Amino acid sequence: MRHFLFFCIVPLLSFGQNRDSISYPDTIYFDANYYSIDDSITKTWGFYDKNSMQLENTTYDSIVYRFRAGLNLSYYEVKKNKLWGLLKSDRSSWIDIKYQKVDFEYKMNPQRISIQQDSLFGYLNVDGSIWLEPVYQEIMTDGETFKVKKNGKWGILSLDAMEIVPVCFSKLYEHISPELSLVSQEPNLWSIYRWIQGQNACKPAPEQCFERIEYFNEFFTVMRNKKWGLVDMNGKTIIDLLYDDMKPFLYVYLRTLKVKQNEKYGLLKIDSLGKLETLVEISYDEIGIDEENYKIKVALGGKKDYLFEGKPFFNLAYEDVNYFQKYDLFSYKQGKKWGLINGQKQILLPAMYDKLHFIDNKTFMVQSKGKWGVVNQRNQILIPVEFTDFDFRKDGNFFFASKKDKWGIVSLKEGVLLDAKYDDVTVMPDGNFLVKNKNKLGIMGRSGREIAPIKFDRVNFNSNQNFVELIDNAGQKFKHNFKK
Repeated sequence: MRHFLFFCIVPLLSFGQNRDSISYPDTIYFDANYYSIDDSITKTWGFYDKNSMQLENTTYDSIVYRFRAGLNLSYYEVKKNKLWGLLKSDRSSWIDIKYQKVDFEYKMNPQRISIQQDSLFGYLNVDGSIWLEPVYQEIMTDGETFKVKKNGKWGILSLDAMEIVPVCFSKLYEHISPELSLVSQEPNLWSIYRWIQGQNACKPAPEQCFERIEYFNEFFTVMRNKKWGLVDMNGKTIIDLLYDDMKPFLYVYLRTLKVKQNEKYGLLKIDSLGKLETLVEISYDEIGIDEENYKIKVALGGKKDYLFEGKPFFNLAYEDVNYFQKYDLFSYKQGKKWGLINGQKQILLPAMYDKLHFIDNKTFMVQSKGKWGVVNQRNQILIPVEFTDFDFRKDGNFFFASKKDKWGIVSLKEGVLLDAKYDDVTVMPDGNFLVKNKNKLGIMGRSGREIAPIKFDRVNFNSNQNFVELIDNAGQKFKHNFKK
């Protein structure tokens, strides 16, 4: 004979030979006045008297004790003959045992009890009376409304169990405002319930149905027979079905649509009064925005440009342009080369470079024939265009510069600080350089002045030190102190 005792179990107080108090094999007593018996063939559940430890006669297939702390409410879910019901905390009947599933939805407002009967779903009031007959194949709720399916058709019910959207649609995508829900009756045809509500809602007219409907502010973009248009909240046509494509433009341009017609793109805008206006003529191969400055950018015939006041700023003269609003400067591409032009359309750098990057509004990294250098706004050379790689360090206003896999240091103000002839270069806190060649280390000053010969094998340095120490394999050391 075995007894499993848990922290929530009331211990057996006596072992008298009264039949009703004899413990059975594998008996578990739970603190909430119920027990389970497993005789290795079946498992039986029931209740016992905590004082006398006598078992009650009524037994069940299963018992689940529930306690809702926020409500200070306890009850039992009980199963008998494969059906479920609810008992109150005093074990009196709350919900009859006749449902395939029963669940107290205590978080709903008002509280309800969901039930399943003969594979159909419904709801009870907390007093056990029917609130929603179990006639639905599916019920989904957000706590405010109920999306239901009956006889293969969908609809929406209110908290009063009234139909907000009639249960007659083959498909339904609910909206936070139920009247704006997408509904479908015919295959691949959709409508907005608000447009069709009334006596014939379940049989909308063909002109009220579309193959695609997308939400757009207080409007809807709609498509039928591969043509797009715009409809308002009440189903009134704002833009006829004329366009091959229609999508909301980027969020920074409110109430603006990107449209396509005859393989060309343009922009249409709905103003605050609902009036339609053309923001950009439908005449471009592509329209987008520059995410750095949110300016509209267009392409046509292999040329790109920005639109200012609805017109191409450079009259689509260049293969590409990039606007740097901070400096009011443009890099432009002519053929395969890049140059620089200002906001007054004056060319500062001719299109002669393979690549062009801004350092500031007066200084530019340029690449030509695979070599890098630096020029100013007047195209004067500040650093010769002869380095195969550049790594600009803005905080020190200098470059790590490479020639034929060898590195050096060049400065915008001082020119070449260290010739490009080292395998590796590190700038030290005092402005001198730890260099490496053929796995040997040394220290060089500006303009190539030798401080420690390149013959050492190891370096000792951390950020807390005010010196660096070089050590060779023979133990010889060189200590270099950083000047304060």
